[in-house]
Amino acid sequence: MRTVAALAVFALASVVMTEARLMGGVSGAVAKGEHDKYQVQATAAVDHLNSVSNSIPAYELGRVVEVKTQVVAGTMLFIKYETTRDGTTETSLCESKVWDKLDGTREVVESKCHFTVEAVTTPVLNQEQDTGMVGGFRPIDHHTAEVRSVAVEYIRTLDKHHQERLYVCSAKSQVVNGVNYEIEVSQDKACTSPDRVRVYKSFADEYEVKAVVKGGTTQ
Repeated sequence: MRTVAALAVFALASVVMTEARLMGGVSGAVAKGEHDKYQVQATAAVDHLNSVSNSIPAYELGRVVEVKTQVVAGTMLFIKYETTRDGTTETSLCESKVWDKLDGTREVVESKCHFTVEAVTTPVLNQEQDTGMVGGFRPIDHHTAEVRSVAVEYIRTLDKHHQERLYVCSAKSQVVNGVNYEIEVSQDKACTSPDRVRVYKSFADEYEVKAVVKGGTTQ
């Protein structure tokens, strides 16, 4: 009888442990230094995005922005990532749910894009102008994916991604213990009264919005 009772308790404990493995809350964001481990899943996410959107040119994977995980029957990954498209100066922030199953197979459950950052096709500021002292801000090419990533990080700090498209009008950078960026962004392509945003990027690829001046006014 004791043996039967012990087996019953063991079986109940096994069920509880199994349910705990099958269901769990969503984790905090994975450290950015670990993002390289999820490149395969991010690539699968972009392939799925292309299959459901029929975008031409096709989306290409850029930077993995954020990864969260949830224990289900396997692991559900919530991946935010940047995409670019060949021949454009656009970067979109997209998100996918990728299910790595217990049997070793993988399924992308959902893919969608939240907003797009586009660099306007205006001339780059003369890099000999407005350089200030050594170590000061210097104009840089605002058409690059690097600068668009800075704008993406700014939009992510907003309460709502109400703007489907934001335009980058100009950019400057300053090398410190990392890099300070100062970009001008606008809700219209004519760059009317752009906002001036200052963002710090550490050498560990951590971003922090330092200041926002609305309407392009100076501090």
